Amino acid sequence: MVNINIGFNRAHSIAVIDVAPGGATVAICSSTKDSAATVLSIASSSLSLESRTEQQAKSQIGEQVKEAAAQAIKLYMSAGHSAPVSEAYIVVHAPWAHTALISSEEHFESETLVQGALISAHAKKALSDGALQDAGEVLEASVIRVDLNGYATPAPEGKRAHWIRITSIVSSCDPAVKATTKAAVEQNFPVARITWRSGIRALMTLARESHLDTSFLVIDMGVEDTHIVSFRDGEMNQLIVPEGTRTILSRIAAGRPADEVVGYLRMLSRDACSTDACDALRQAVATTEPELVRVFGEAIGKIASKNRVPNGVLLLTHPDLESWFAGFLARIDFAQFTETSLPLSVHTAQSLDISNWVAGAKTSDASTVAIALVNIESRV
Repeated sequence: MVNINIGFNRAHSIAVIDVAPGGATVAICSSTKDSAATVLSIASSSLSLESRTEQQAKSQIGEQVKEAAAQAIKLYMSAGHSAPVSEAYIVVHAPWAHTALISSEEHFESETLVQGALISAHAKKALSDGALQDAGEVLEASVIRVDLNGYATPAPEGKRAHWIRITSIVSSCDPAVKATTKAAVEQNFPVARITWRSGIRALMTLARESHLDTSFLVIDMGVEDTHIVSFRDGEMNQLIVPEGTRTILSRIAAGRPADEVVGYLRMLSRDACSTDACDALRQAVATTEPELVRVFGEAIGKIASKNRVPNGVLLLTHPDLESWFAGFLARIDFAQFTETSLPLSVHTAQSLDISNWVAGAKTSDASTVAIALVNIESRV
């Protein structure tokens, strides 16, 4: 993968900002090329799980980034750190970020030497012909795969081939979200160089580096919807399911506030809930699951109609839904849709060994994924 190298082989401070309709998290980390990023401070600003329009969420994200950044800086300085933050990585999730794979290929009359200039030319051509040009402002565009003579080739430069295909990941962002987020980051980290990434890029990178497989499924659950993406054989199939944290909790809540239900789910996941309210919640979950099986089963089936889905799954969702939803996915019989005809094998950032990339203060799964991405890219 072609990436931006974010630093020299010395410790420097980086801000990692994770942005989604539900809120923002800002972590300040110390990073070098040879070791895990150490989280020095972290703070979040999140909205309640009440219903709100997309426009309302957009209008608040700038202030949420400012609030989280100010608190992270305060914690950073109170711990005795004074080095200026020189880099700021901003990771934006769907539906505000849109991601696709684009490719360009060429057949040569004879065996041709593959050089960096040839790869770059095809990457630029694919981007100019890409489908995301009008979907918002570009966040990222990077080569992730080169095929020579029909085979994926990790180090293509210097080799000879009669056929080449360059595959790149390209993401765009809602212009209003990008502008307000950028302004908030620049206000709090005025000397930092900003790099943009999509949530799908971050999840894809962690899944690949964690060796889930060469093919994998990523599921990024937001407040109102869930982004499901299948990566297999250099192709990406994706769709948005109109079910997210808030809508699922609303199904379970039966009129109670969603934030109250989250507390009970947290206790249930620890098997520390035995009240009548907990029994009622268990029944509500059992009643809700069949409809969710239909919704997510149809979504996975639609993706599988193009190419059977991988078995390995990397899931990102609300921490108090994680245990239940991971188990829910594992219990559904997706064997008819998977490439091995076996059930899904669901992983989360908590279940993976991320110690090679992230150390220090405890982080949310979303921030863990974002920080791991930064550290992985710094080593290229």
